[in-house]
Amino acid sequence: MTVFLFFLFYSVDQYFSFLIINRFVELVIYLLAIITIVLTVVRLNKWLKTLRYRFRIEVIASILLILFFAHEFFAPYFYPENYLKEVGIEKIEMYHQLASPDLSAKELEMLAEGAVVKEMVAHYIITESYPNIGSLENIEVIDFKRNYSQYELLIEAEQLEGEKTYQYTFAKEGFDFKIIGFAQLD
Repeated sequence: MTVFLFFLFYSVDQYFSFLIINRFVELVIYLLAIITIVLTVVRLNKWLKTLRYRFRIEVIASILLILFFAHEFFAPYFYPENYLKEVGIEKIEMYHQLASPDLSAKELEMLAEGAVVKEMVAHYIITESYPNIGSLENIEVIDFKRNYSQYELLIEAEQLEGEKTYQYTFAKEGFDFKIIGFAQLD
């Protein structure tokens, strides 16, 4: 039940964000989630006490939890550099396609959802202004740096005005890496 309420809240959150009561509802949902988790852990602990291999099961569950959180907090370190560069270049190209004037609003929204994190997508949808930075040609990765749960690409690309240098920051969202920030360095 709590998981359903949590999912429901986040699926309609963008429509009610102007209400102050929204934060109260969020607090209530968090409290319900915490209470549900605590009750589940207590019941699970009682059940584990009846098992013969309790210690082994607890150790394996602890290791799996540690691996899960390590992957979430240090995701770029679990992927090879070439893979992250390819994904980064793909997202950069998608991001620069947002400047295309012949795309419909729905196509722009889908393209933005594939390239940037949900906060930036929400901003673009609400303001109805997508970045107009033009297309890139001959993208070349100059520098690559991992930083905890994010990674940065420093690229050099050709545009109509000439060669420009950009820095993009990527973060893991769901099962994919997406743009969380960028800057033009020229």
